[in-house]
Amino acid sequence: MKLKKLLLGCVLALFSLATVFAVAGCADGTDKDSSGGTSGGGDAAGKTYQFVGVMDDADLANYGMQCTLWLKLNADGTATMDKYSHLTYNDAPAAENNAYQAGYMTGNWEESVKDGVTGISISVASYRDGEALDTASGTAYKRGASYSVTLDMPIIPGLSSFAPRAVEFKGQEGALYADADEFIRENVAVFTPPASVTTFTSDNGGTVYIQEGGTLLLYNGYNQVAEGTYANDKAGNMTVTIAAKTISVTVDTEADTASFSYEYVIYGDYKTVFDLTCDKYSDIPASAAQETPDNVYTGSASLGAVILTLTDDTKATVDYMNGGFVYNCTYVREGNVITLTWIKEEGQGSYSEMMWPGLDKWTLNDEDHTMTAVEDEPAEAA
Repeated sequence: MKLKKLLLGCVLALFSLATVFAVAGCADGTDKDSSGGTSGGGDAAGKTYQFVGVMDDADLANYGMQCTLWLKLNADGTATMDKYSHLTYNDAPAAENNAYQAGYMTGNWEESVKDGVTGISISVASYRDGEALDTASGTAYKRGASYSVTLDMPIIPGLSSFAPRAVEFKGQEGALYADADEFIRENVAVFTPPASVTTFTSDNGGTVYIQEGGTLLLYNGYNQVAEGTYANDKAGNMTVTIAAKTISVTVDTEADTASFSYEYVIYGDYKTVFDLTCDKYSDIPASAAQETPDNVYTGSASLGAVILTLTDDTKATVDYMNGGFVYNCTYVREGNVITLTWIKEEGQGSYSEMMWPGLDKWTLNDEDHTMTAVEDEPAEAA
């Protein structure tokens, strides 16, 4: 499937950062053969193996950082791992595909025997300026018709704030893919649009999916970035509400079209305006306006939308980046300023900790149920 939509904002920013580190990792100062492996390793006896692993943790999808990893064990004892960020939906050939990184990690391998069982010992690393940033090693054993091994893989090489993830690799003797182009074609993600009755689209990648029941979903490229509601009387009077902001829709009943503009905050001051058009207004169902609950406030932080829900007089939830990060909290409210304390739960690791700063203090507007982050004042010099 061709890349039809622009992938913007934090996904691009973090993907680009990952690419920079990965490209830097190729400059490791070691000798490499034509397949990209570093010289070394034990007696491979001319055998070759290939493995594939998928880093598909749900939280990585928020950054477009899920990826497929292709591990090749070469006949000379070298090992090469390539990386493909499949959530870019980019199926271009490897030579022109910026989502594909050859030589993401390199190393060596050898056959080993433990307790009479023959395995394949594998060691790979990412490099920058000849220095190993992250290493991963393990022993693959044959289970049924295939080999398997679990390796702790870096998300962004050299960045300790992104904890490595355990990835299971499965493979076989010989080739899994004829070449990198086939590897990409076999692993590219296929976009499944959400259920809708019709859509509004823009030329720069924005799509609003109009659903039954008065709800809508806003997508930036292939990523859902907001939810909302709409009101429509089928006679040309329509509004949409996204992030607590109600927008009038321009309707031409004779041409059967509808349109509106929405400013989407991608990252910090980086914004884009979606000029959205529906080519068949008559397909949009009738729906009455829906009131925002009194206990819900919406705002934005550097990476996306924030929804605050006050569940009672002392407890609240913070939803950041459309469900990407959800924090259960206690709170204290003084006037219109609310201060939140995150109750850390099992399974909320370094990602959640990294995203929390800046989400703990807000000024609430009870009229339109929006909120604005309160920035800490710099400490005075002693």
